[in-house]
Amino acid sequence: MIAGLALLLTNVTSILSNARALPGEVRKTSDQFSGWYGDYQGWKGRWTNDPEGMVDAAGLSLSSQPFRIDIDDTASGDIVGTLETKGICDKLPLFENLLVDGSISSSKYATIHVFDFIGGYRREFAVLRLEREGQVMRVTPLADHARVFARESRIARDPEGIGGPDNREAICPGKRAKFIERALEKASKSSAQP
Repeated sequence: MIAGLALLLTNVTSILSNARALPGEVRKTSDQFSGWYGDYQGWKGRWTNDPEGMVDAAGLSLSSQPFRIDIDDTASGDIVGTLETKGICDKLPLFENLLVDGSISSSKYATIHVFDFIGGYRREFAVLRLEREGQVMRVTPLADHARVFARESRIARDPEGIGGPDNREAICPGKRAKFIERALEKASKSSAQP
């Protein structure tokens, strides 16, 4: 009994030190497991209906309407990026692309919110479900407040290094500037008339 008490007293510092480190180690292990389970890095990159340099793109049955999601960050299972579609070009006059954020629930599923800031306030346009199967992703609207998304879109990951953001044309380039120019022309014509 005395030997056990002596052993305990000589190792108190070590025991207390390990007890302080335990929550940090548990958090690191949890983060590693979540990263493995959600395959966070596998979501990152440019996803498009027209992946440049992909040899078998025709066999993937990708959507015909232009659609592009750039997922810039997936830290801790949170998605951050931008989204560009033909529907946004056609139906939302001021926007060429919209912002996205959301969360990864597994290596196969994620949910994103499509939004932008208008007048300093966040305005949500849609909530989309992403379903990933390897290099192909199916995008399905759960809520489409602006009615700009197809019932389902199929897109694929652009091979890295080929279609970087600076090397690709926008789906609707210069749209905002053209809209503002037309609005100013209308305003000047209406103010010029007596």
